[in-house]
Amino acid sequence: MMDSVENCLIHLDITSLDIQQVVQMCWDNQLYDAMIYVFNRGMNDYINPMEKLFQVIGPPLREGKALTDEQVVMGNKLLVYISCSLAGRAYPLGDIPEDLVSQVKNQVFEFLIRLHSAEAAQEEELYPYIRTLVHFDTPEFLNVLALVSTSLQTQLVSQHTLEDFKNDKQALEYQQRIVDILLKVMVENSDFTPSQVGCLFTFLARQLAKPDNTLFVNRKLFDQVLEFLCSPDDDSRHTERQQVLLELLQVGGVGQFDEGRLLGLAEKAEFYQICEFLYEQKHLHDKILDCYLRDPVRKEEIFNYIHNLLSMPGYSSEEKHCVW
Repeated sequence: MMDSVENCLIHLDITSLDIQQVVQMCWDNQLYDAMIYVFNRGMNDYINPMEKLFQVIGPPLREGKALTDEQVVMGNKLLVYISCSLAGRAYPLGDIPEDLVSQVKNQVFEFLIRLHSAEAAQEEELYPYIRTLVHFDTPEFLNVLALVSTSLQTQLVSQHTLEDFKNDKQALEYQQRIVDILLKVMVENSDFTPSQVGCLFTFLARQLAKPDNTLFVNRKLFDQVLEFLCSPDDDSRHTERQQVLLELLQVGGVGQFDEGRLLGLAEKAEFYQICEFLYEQKHLHDKILDCYLRDPVRKEEIFNYIHNLLSMPGYSSEEKHCVW
């Protein structure tokens, strides 16, 4: 029944209703789509809905607690809402009025990069909203940023007026600011797993590889993450760390590293799949055989590799000879 009520609300002209009462009713009955709609359409308020959702999912995430199913729903809606707002789309349907699009984008960006929340406790860490989103779902938050980046680049190409250009340029500056904060928060903090840090740098590698990229990332940070992932003194999460680095390289991250140093660190860390990836690019198939022999996880797969190399088209006779 409440779903039907919510569906009605998001199609109503709610300016004739008691907005505060409707908002409270929506919140009490977990009608979050309707609540957001009422705030947006009834009061042109695009920030309060985010604050209310952050106030619920933020504390347990900061304390390292598992979220309830209801809180996960709220977090997912929050991500979609942010994505829509930054793309000029109304949530849960339609478009933001054209005269409000730039204002809403700026408000949402400004909200996300706040140093502290409205009612911050003394021990609250900097950038609580970005921290919350990263802890909630790192890949999806970065996916939101990637979609926003694509949208902004498209708009920059198609913008018609000086005002359009200024607005889009402002949005790109906000995006750079968020990336800077992410780097500060995640690289300097041990709270994040190798997978989460890897997600960030995979996202960055994809963005930096684009011909129309506008982001700047200090290359030293990639070196710092490489050392973090390849630390020979850390036996924990070995498979995870290798997989994260492999994904980073596969999306174009190779260009961010000195290959000789990368190979040396990979060998020390016994990341044989990384070594194979680098040797494959140089057609050093004899060295790839050595990778299989030294890798206890994939040792038995060496015969499949030899079979594929000898039987599949695309390899020269010299390449085949080196493994025969």
